[in-house]
Amino acid sequence: IFNSDTYKEKMRREFKDSGIGIVAMLYRSNYLVIVDGGRNPRFPPNKVMLRDDASSKIIAELEFRSDVLNV
Repeated sequence: IFNSDTYKEKMRREFKDSGIGIVAMLYRSNYLVIVDGGRNPRFPPNKVMLRDDASSKIIAELEFRSDVLNV
């Protein structure tokens, strides 16, 4: 996560057990919208996960009929 005002890294997370296909931060909150991807996805590509990064927990899941291409 970067702060674009002074463009410096604020935080870094390593996801060693699964890949990340798409990630977006909701405004300036601690919520991340994640779609798994890469070589070892933990969830199917048609699921969107809402993660509270402060508690490191998935707080919501959205499942669609087709693969998620963008958030």
